[in-house]
Amino acid sequence: MLADERHRLDELVCDGLSVRDSIALSYRELPPEAARLFDRLGLVEQPAGFGPDLPGVRQDDRTGARPGNAAELLRQLAHAQLLRPPGGPSRPHYRFHELVRLFARERAATAVR
Repeated sequence: MLADERHRLDELVCDGLSVRDSIALSYRELPPEAARLFDRLGLVEQPAGFGPDLPGVRQDDRTGARPGNAAELLRQLAHAQLLRPPGGPSRPHYRFHELVRLFARERAATAVR
């Protein structure tokens, strides 16, 4: 069942809380602009990660982020543990954990229109 991405977030449970519910708690605490960026990032196929200058993050890529504000929004998502922060020269961009990426894709499918 875990191989099926559609069910993975519900099947993984710790102390009665599914991974989906845990991620949703963090998501609901986001400021609206950071939540919109998170939703948009769920649409982006970006194996190299995300940075304020990368497609999918800039204003002209429909994120809803104000120009110059994308870096701060990415930091907010990392602080909420919804993105992994950059890790030095070998990993200079923000990235999704695989399970958070699944949640972001679900959000993108329902929230981004």
